[in-house]
Amino acid sequence: MAGGGEASRYRFRDSVPEKDSLPNRKNRTFSNTRRFLAFLDLATRTAKEHFVVDFVIETLRLLGFEEGSTHVATHPALPLTISDKSGTVVRTDACLLDRYLTIVLLVVINDDILTGKADAEPRVIAAAIAAFQCNNRKRIDLGLDPLDTMTIPCIKMTGTRPTFYLVPVTEALSDAAISGQHPTTRTRVLCCPTTQHTR
Repeated sequence: MAGGGEASRYRFRDSVPEKDSLPNRKNRTFSNTRRFLAFLDLATRTAKEHFVVDFVIETLRLLGFEEGSTHVATHPALPLTISDKSGTVVRTDACLLDRYLTIVLLVVINDDILTGKADAEPRVIAAAIAAFQCNNRKRIDLGLDPLDTMTIPCIKMTGTRPTFYLVPVTEALSDAAISGQHPTTRTRVLCCPTTQHTR
């Protein structure tokens, strides 16, 4: 019995965190919160596009999206094969990428009313198609078969208010964009807007 109690006591003592770990964790939490609120304040007060993008990137990092193999890239241009136009790119404001495979996991587009880009939804769809094409090209480079369908998560920002999209991109939709033809089947995009709080 004494031996068992001794072992239990050592196991308990080993599991106790270091004395300074809790204050350090509190300091990191306070620093992260202060940093996040600073980005939110700038994005809210100024409504400048780059401050909104900075706020989105900081939010993704704070929520743990930039961990492991994922990385938040700012302003990546996604090449889009469309019709007879060569060198076409879709300019995004942020993308969540797999840093090892360079696969696009999430696309962020800013709906910048001040610069006249008030209707960002067409750019959201174009970015989703471009992500589908980029991801399949990368799969082929890695010796993998291309996928027939991908659901690309997208976020459109209007100020600090997000609208979330799930865009199902099929090979048929991509081929229609490449050939400049209307797709033969309808694509249903899931959209989740957020309401603006008014006092």
